[in-house]
Amino acid sequence: MKILFFPGPSIINAYYKVLLEYCKAHGIETARSDSMSLISILRKGWSADLVHINWISKAEKNYWNLMIFSLSLVIFRAMGKKIVWTIHNYAPHENTHKVRSPMLRFILMVISTTLYTHYDELSKKLIAEFPFIDGKIQTLFHPTFETVHPRTSDTSEAKSGLGITDHKINILFFGYIRKYKGLSELLDLFKRTDNSHLRLMVVGSVDFYWENPDEKYNLLKRIVQYPDIFTHLEFVEDDQVQLYALSADVFIVPYLHYDTSGVIMLAVTFGKTVIARRSPFTDSFHGNPFILYDNETELEKILTNITHKTIFQKEKVIQKLQSCYSSARFYQLLHLIYTL
Repeated sequence: MKILFFPGPSIINAYYKVLLEYCKAHGIETARSDSMSLISILRKGWSADLVHINWISKAEKNYWNLMIFSLSLVIFRAMGKKIVWTIHNYAPHENTHKVRSPMLRFILMVISTTLYTHYDELSKKLIAEFPFIDGKIQTLFHPTFETVHPRTSDTSEAKSGLGITDHKINILFFGYIRKYKGLSELLDLFKRTDNSHLRLMVVGSVDFYWENPDEKYNLLKRIVQYPDIFTHLEFVEDDQVQLYALSADVFIVPYLHYDTSGVIMLAVTFGKTVIARRSPFTDSFHGNPFILYDNETELEKILTNITHKTIFQKEKVIQKLQSCYSSARFYQLLHLIYTL
């Protein structure tokens, strides 16, 4: 069996590595196409049995890419290939392609042989909007990343490695810094909150998706000038991820909107809870493992009152859930999607 991952992710992220590990373990040959050249796409996918689509921002970048992407999928379907689309986020994070984005998503709804989301509410929402997909959409939980980011250290060792010796609550904002992730709004909130017991850690590089370069550089300037903030504004290599994850007492996901979040699953991987804006994704977890808010007033209250005891209580729930979201369980269900 051979699988073409198309378009390939801009960065080889943890989710993609989980998929590659599954393929390697099952002797499945893989190919990845980053090109929007029809000849290159067909050459790489000609011998593939299945095409797996995950992230589609490159395909909606302009009308030429949209046309080539769609035409290649039509050809692959005509050749009898299975097409799987993982709907990580139905709506784009940055709504910059107001015509191409909905057009591309409708094309994928029609042409894919199998669709899957990471929680039931999103599947139901899509079926309500596109009733014709009812028979081909499935829900497959989002895996944790314990095989990609194995834990080989402990919290005290990690904090020592970063020079953290006090007992402040370390709140970690992790991953690419993009406008929709709400970091600018979070900094505003920190300014007017009694946060002497907190340390905000901002770890990750500034993403290239920013439409307005001035906004990006103004945010960078604010981060660097903000007092008592820990920063590492660079891409974090795999072997360094646990250093920051274990140093954190709690992750924060102040995203303005999202359908799923790999950062939340990274936190679960390391047994950490998350301060997050409430969403159908966070509500899909049993046992109320996260510290959730619906508006900035609630978030301000959380930041003012949060304690190590509150975090510890949530961590106990997270640790009970970890095995439910393991890569091993995910692989069992992914196997059915790939082979049936």
